Parts: sequence; structure tokens; C-alpha cells
Amino acid sequence: MLKLPPVRIDRGIPRPRIGFCRTPIWDEAAADTKALLEATATTLADKGASVVDIGFAPAFADILDDHGAISAWEGTRNYSDERLRNPDKVSRELMEGSLKRGLEIGLERYVAAQRKSVAFRAHVDSLFDKVDVLLCPSAPGEAPAGVEFTGDPRFNSIWTSAGTPCVTLPAGTGANGLPLGIQLVGLRHEDDRLLSTAAWVAAHLH
Repeated sequence: MLKLPPVRIDRGIPRPRIGFCRTPIWDEAAADTKALLEATATTLADKGASVVDIGFAPAFADILDDHGAISAWEGTRNYSDERLRNPDKVSRELMEGSLKRGLEIGLERYVAAQRKSVAFRAHVDSLFDKVDVLLCPSAPGEAPAGVEFTGDPRFNSIWTSAGTPCVTLPAGTGANGLPLGIQLVGLRHEDDRLLSTAAWVAAHLH
């Protein structure tokens, strides 16, 4: 188990209202991640937090597809000079991966994805009408071994699309003894509120 340094509980922070958001890709989380999130929600409720289930509207179930379209379209054009003038200096993985996918995305699809993202940000803002933060997975499972791969970013990419601040707290370990984390998501432009709530959560989990 990872040990965090002692966290001073700010007595001025009220007990938080937490929305447990499994996200549309909950089924992609490993069993130990799901168990950790469920246990965390229970623990925080026992410590006095208000914990309620919160989900996305059906229209945004595929928001990651839109995020992928935007990232690939913009990335391909951002690296146009390298791709066209110095292709031998670009890794094969990049050339045949996201840069190639970006070329297959038309302007109409890109614009549609941008419009969906604008609506998604407004929708996510509305989720905070009754909660202070969202609790969700930070990654599908425990951290990968080695340094060749930083891990699957999908559970964080959702919030990149939303433009929200996020904090990941180590909260356990997986079958291989590597870290498992929980992710707390705050309302746009309210980073300080998120950090204060994250301090409360960390103090009551550890």
C-alpha cells in the first residue's frame, strides 16, 4: 500500500457532496478498479460525505469518439511540416497511428465533434448543480509495469473533453502490487474547490 504524507484536515471545509460517476466506459475498468471505487464511495459516505450516483445523458455515451476525432484531426495538421517534409524523422508508430487516422477524418466530422464537445461541457457543468466533485476511475486498472507505456488515458480523456480540473489520488494496489487510483473531477474554473475537497478525501481515506 502506498503511503501519503500526513494531510491536515481544514476544519473550514464542509463535508463534501460527491457524485459517483462510473462514466459510459465503466465496463472497461478492471475488476479491482471497480471494487476500489465502490469501496471508496462507501467509505466516504461513512465518513460523512453525501454520495449520490450521477451519469451522463445518453447523447454523450460516445463522447470519447468525438474526443478522438478532434485529437487526431488537430494532431495530424499540427505535425504537417514534420509529416510532409521529414517523414523519416517521425516514428513509425506515430505515422501509422494517430497521424494516419487524422487524415481519414473529414472537416464535417471534425466540426460535428467540436459542436458535440461544446454541448458536453455545458452538460458536465450541470452535473455540479447538486455535487461538489465527481468520483470516477482514473485508469482502467493498476499502473503498467516498466516505462515503455504510460497507461490507457481513456478515463482521463473524457474530462479533457469537458475542460474540467482533475485530481488522482493513490488509493490501493492491484494484483501485481502496482498503484490503483481514484479520480476526483471538479467544476470548470473551480480548481481551488476541487483541491480542498481532494484534501478532505485523502485525509479520510488514509
